[in-house]
Amino acid sequence: MRQNILFVCTGNTCRSAMAAHLAAQIKDRHLPLAAFRFDSAGLAAVDGYPPSENAVAALKEWDIDITDHRSKKFQSYMVERADLIACMTEMHKNAILTEYPETAGKVFFLGELSGSNEEIPDPYMGSLARYRLTRDVLHAEIQRMLEKLSETKGKGE
Repeated sequence: MRQNILFVCTGNTCRSAMAAHLAAQIKDRHLPLAAFRFDSAGLAAVDGYPPSENAVAALKEWDIDITDHRSKKFQSYMVERADLIACMTEMHKNAILTEYPETAGKVFFLGELSGSNEEIPDPYMGSLARYRLTRDVLHAEIQRMLEKLSETKGKGE
């Protein structure tokens, strides 16, 4: 059965956008039989904004093109579609749980899912080096999360 994973941050122009694209690459390269689908949204996002320049540049270095990404505001229909909501911070998780208590059991911050218990710091308006660091941390966290999930869920049909 396919598992729909939604990555959530604040504005959906940096972390969650990068996370969804990194997750797709990790799945394709390392877990090709896993049935995961990825999307992203932001709790304070405005629909239609492009990704930040440095997010584009950091992922382009890994041959990932996110130039077509457009920000999406987190909405109630996303709660219904997502099997798992992976937030960048505990604050994001708590905001979702407050507004959508029915998400208990499917909303976590990424560090909970990977086992690191670390939050993903926001690189917004930071240097390319800061975005590279965020990319690298996201990659490691997502890879651990997907490996754990693929042990029990997301197996190909």
